[in-house]
Amino acid sequence: MKHYRAFQIDPDGHVFGCINLVCDGEEEAKRQAQALVSFYPIELWRLDQRIAKFEPVSQMPDRVTQLRDQAPSASQNPNG
Repeated sequence: MKHYRAFQIDPDGHVFGCINLVCDGEEEAKRQAQALVSFYPIELWRLDQRIAKFEPVSQMPDRVTQLRDQAPSASQNPNG
């Protein structure tokens, strides 16, 4: 078993979290690190070597604003 670290990177490029991974090999470590990606990039390291960097698919949407903009206004409501 090998030890890896998955670093969470904030929007300014600074590390704000670290998750220790113990895996059979590099491919398993990559799968586990990629699964950790939510809204921030993850960098996977083994000792002093960066193995991979995983970017989020998209930034976290402001869901409330998105839903508000899609909702019909009161003046468009046929029952109102």
